[in-house]
Amino acid sequence: DLRELLARKDIDAVLIATGDRWHAPAALLAAEAGKDIYSEKPCALTIELAQRLDDTIKRTKRVFQTGTQRRSQPQYAAAVQLARS
Repeated sequence: DLRELLARKDIDAVLIATGDRWHAPAALLAAEAGKDIYSEKPCALTIELAQRLDDTIKRTKRVFQTGTQRRSQPQYAAAVQLARS
């Protein structure tokens, strides 16, 4: 259960790698629990939810980062090069 994980005092940060629909809700819960966050993209599915996440991160003073893991994998770089050529 995510709430049990977030209640643990021995965890400082979380990596959110759930389905897309859960990225923002999980990040909101994590920030409120005092955890720093790394989230896969998309960080939110709507502008409203992204703004709420931004407000929560600022208010709770948590570290938040999102990234695109696939961009660094060789097959995706090759596909981009192929499309550009």
